This record gives sequence, C-alpha cells and structure tokens, in this order.
Amino acid sequence: MYGKGKSEGLFHPIRDFAQLGVEKNLLEAVKNFKEPTPIQASSWPVIASGRDTIGIAETGSGKTLAFSIPAFAHMRHRLDKEQGKKYVKRKGPMMLVVAPTRELAQQSQDVVEAAGKTCGIRSVSVYGGVSKDSQRRSLSANGGVPYEVVIATPGKLKNYSISNIV
Repeated sequence: MYGKGKSEGLFHPIRDFAQLGVEKNLLEAVKNFKEPTPIQASSWPVIASGRDTIGIAETGSGKTLAFSIPAFAHMRHRLDKEQGKKYVKRKGPMMLVVAPTRELAQQSQDVVEAAGKTCGIRSVSVYGGVSKDSQRRSLSANGGVPYEVVIATPGKLKNYSISNIV
C-alpha cells in the first residue's frame, strides 16, 4: 500500500494544450496531437511547478515532448533575458539528455531538433558507432556558441570531457 504524499491532489492533468501556458510557437511542436497524451498531461503540471518527475510510457507516446516543451519554455525565457546583456556568454548547453542507446539518442534528436526549430532551440547528439572526429566537429560547428541541448549516450558522454561539450 502506498502512503499519501504532501502533494496529493495538488497536480491536475493538463487536458488542453492551451492550459500549458507556453508561447504559441512552442505548441507548434505538438500540432499533430489532438490533445496532450497521458504522459504529457500528467508530467507537465509537475515539471511546471519545478518538481522532478519520472515518466514511463510506450514508444510514440510523446515522452520526448513531455520533458522538452517545458524545458524549451524555460530556455526561451532565459535566452530572451540574456539577449540584451552583453556580459552574458553561456559556456555550455542548457539541457543534457542522456539516452541509453544510439537508436534512442537518434530518435530523441529527431524530435528535439524538430520541436526546437519552432522556437530557436538548437540541439546536437553524440553517440557511439560513428566517427569521433565528425561528432567533435558537430559539437563545435555552431560558431563557438554552445548548443542549447546536447543528447548523448552514456559511453560517448564519458568519452568527451565536459570541456569538449561546452
């Protein structure tokens, strides 16, 4: 039997994308969904409150958008505030996604890249099975400005020191 936590009843599922309260261009990423999927509906209120959450759902359920849309909203807010301040120079990514396999890293990259285009968030992925040199070039190919999102497998992340990613 499970105990009742302090937050019981605090978070209610988001049933309509408008309830999420993010800019319309961010919602462009979910235009193919009629309504939030169960993983999105249940995780967004928790994430928006600043709490951590763990979500488990099947392939194609919208998991990647469940964590990336709130993250993009936060990143856009930070980036918009930073634009007018010349002394702010980000030294690294704002979000790291660790994927257990190359295939999942590639799938996540596809979703994050497409969603990020709607709001100016750039991403890059690194994983095993391809040239280290080409991935090293990808990490620095953005004119010296770090990507906002890095997606990596654990092994490849371990191979690169954090200074290679930032």
